[in-house]
Amino acid sequence: MKKILVIAVLLAIAGGLYYFFILRPENIAIVGNDINNAKNSVVATTDAGIDSAVQSAFKGVGSIAPIYYVQNGRNYGVSSEQNICNDTTNATSLGNIIAQIQKYTNAVSCTAAIDYPSRSFTITAPSKVSVGQYFCTDQSGVVGLIPNLSSGTFIQGVKCK
Repeated sequence: MKKILVIAVLLAIAGGLYYFFILRPENIAIVGNDINNAKNSVVATTDAGIDSAVQSAFKGVGSIAPIYYVQNGRNYGVSSEQNICNDTTNATSLGNIIAQIQKYTNAVSCTAAIDYPSRSFTITAPSKVSVGQYFCTDQSGVVGLIPNLSSGTFIQGVKCK
């Protein structure tokens, strides 16, 4: 009985620390501001400016993905219609950011893994400057330039670096 009580207390402390250091509401607000700034920077019109804006927006994915993951039952999606790529619940949702990037790249792709509930996703957008290369990010938040990826193709385990 004492062991169970000790484990329960330790779990409660760990949960509190996780909330305090990881999911604090003020952190979510900061992430929201970062995402809005990145989204607004996609108004660039030159090829280099568009590439820079896409990279900036993709960097925000690393901040928003863990929040979505925890708030949605520790997964990135439960179906092809209900997943992180299609989330438009607020202005900083990934679906809204993707729609903004789509206006300038005409080829952004976000695909959650089909093993629902999804544990991974991939987002790609073609580079305007490096033709044939694609900016890529995934649940890790790493942004990389990868070659020869068909738009709309999900490759499970791609690390985008």
